[in-house]
Amino acid sequence: MEENKGMVIERKEEERFGMKKLTIYVDGSGKGDYGFRVKETDYCKTFHEDGITSNEAEYKAILVALMAASKSEAKEIEILSDSKLAVKQLNHDWKIKELRLRELATQVWVVIAGLNKRVTIKWIPSEQNLADKLLP
Repeated sequence: MEENKGMVIERKEEERFGMKKLTIYVDGSGKGDYGFRVKETDYCKTFHEDGITSNEAEYKAILVALMAASKSEAKEIEILSDSKLAVKQLNHDWKIKELRLRELATQVWVVIAGLNKRVTIKWIPSEQNLADKLLP
């Protein structure tokens, strides 16, 4: 068992992402907290970073979820977020006007391009977001 900033992780690394498809819920808050939950294994991880906006936290949640999923054998990754802004911008439906979000979007796109996996990023209502309960 390893400890991660007050959160106890009980699963071994190889048990976390052993599925063909991963559905990952992500969430971020205006308090600098963000994280993700893998539906298939219930593995979750949270982070805190001072001085970031809620939109930046949403992007960072997507980024860390993708980086974690990159270690999996899954061929398909579905990211579910309740941030319509992040989802629409990352799917190229909306322009990204803010420089910091453009930088984060570029990081997300670089990670996706480096994966040998099918990645989809979809919007869901906040009441359906399983990662929402992770954040303080």
